[in-house]
Amino acid sequence: MSALKTNLLPIEVENIERYTNIAFCQPSFYTRTAWNRAKKCVNKLIELGLAEPYDYGRGKGKYTLTPKGDEIGLGNVYKELVKIDFILTIRK
Repeated sequence: MSALKTNLLPIEVENIERYTNIAFCQPSFYTRTAWNRAKKCVNKLIELGLAEPYDYGRGKGKYTLTPKGDEIGLGNVYKELVKIDFILTIRK
């Protein structure tokens, strides 16, 4: 295990839900740290085909759900990350 990996802690499932929801809101409402964690979650959702980048304008939301993601619903889309054992890590 590399030295870089030992400084990381996994984030709980509840926080994955929170950060996933943050990604679909306005970035200005959150700290840079929270927004960067949210971007990691939504980037994985983009890979899964559940979300896509969509710029609603300056200071507005930056992502939207795809039709596949709409079927699941915004409140449940984070569960897809949990199903694939997505691990979001933070530094100690």
